[in-house]
Amino acid sequence: MKNLKEWHVVLRTRDGNVTLDFIDTSEMADQVLRPTIIDSLLESAGTRENYYVSTSIVNVKTPDGEDYTDRQIYVLLAKSKVQGVTIGYLLGEVDIGGNEGLIILGLWPKEFINIVKNDSEAHLRALASILLSPEDWEAVDLAIPSETTSKET
Repeated sequence: MKNLKEWHVVLRTRDGNVTLDFIDTSEMADQVLRPTIIDSLLESAGTRENYYVSTSIVNVKTPDGEDYTDRQIYVLLAKSKVQGVTIGYLLGEVDIGGNEGLIILGLWPKEFINIVKNDSEAHLRALASILLSPEDWEAVDLAIPSETTSKET
C-alpha cells in the first residue's frame, strides 16, 4: 500500500490518553451523510446499555498537521459481537450550500480500510448496522466535541 495519510486523534480514557491514527478517506468518493446520524447515536446512548457518549477528544490533527481540535469532529468506535473486532470512524461536520452534513474523514484500523478498498460499501453497511442493529454490537462509543476547552471528568 502506498503512503497513507493519517489523522492523529488523542482520546482521554480511564487508563490515560490513547492515540488513534485514522486513515484519511478524503480521496474516497463518499457521499455526505445526514447529521441526524449523531442524533440517532445520542438517542441510542440514552436507551441502550452498550452505547456510550463522552467528551473524550483531547486533540485532532489533520494529515497535514493542522489542529482541528476545536472543529465539530466526532469519533465513533464500535466493537462487533460477531467478529470481535473494533472499527472506527472519524466524522466531521460540513456546510454545503447552507445545509449541514457529515463526512467520513477517516477510518480505523488499517485492516478496516483494506476491507473498504475491496468493498467500497463495507463501511456504510457497518455504519448502518451500528445505527439500525444495536444488538449486533458489544460496545459503541461516540466521542463528541467538548462544549468548553476546559478539562472535564
